[in-house]
Amino acid sequence: RGQTACSSCPASTTGPRGSTSSTNCFCAPGTFGTITGSTSECGTCPEAHYCPGGPVAVPCPEGGWSPAGTVGVGNCVCMPGWYGANGLPCTLCPIGHSCEGGSQAPSPCP
Repeated sequence: RGQTACSSCPASTTGPRGSTSSTNCFCAPGTFGTITGSTSECGTCPEAHYCPGGPVAVPCPEGGWSPAGTVGVGNCVCMPGWYGANGLPCTLCPIGHSCEGGSQAPSPCP
């Protein structure tokens, strides 16, 4: 009585908890793309991007990189030649220093 039948989301998608409509489905975290009716076109999030779920792959902050399938910005790390905290814009390594990437501080060149 008063209950609505559940609708399944297409493959590679998810929806809000308790949703009963497939129109509420979106690409699962780590993927991005669109859903048309019962068909999903969700692909793996590309390198140097993060995908919290939905239609868009978001680029990592400047100087950052992440592996394919990354879910959150906190997994974007600074590439070699840059330094800074994960998930934040990276700073270009200063002249006369070496930067291995990640959050490690620049090291002066000998």
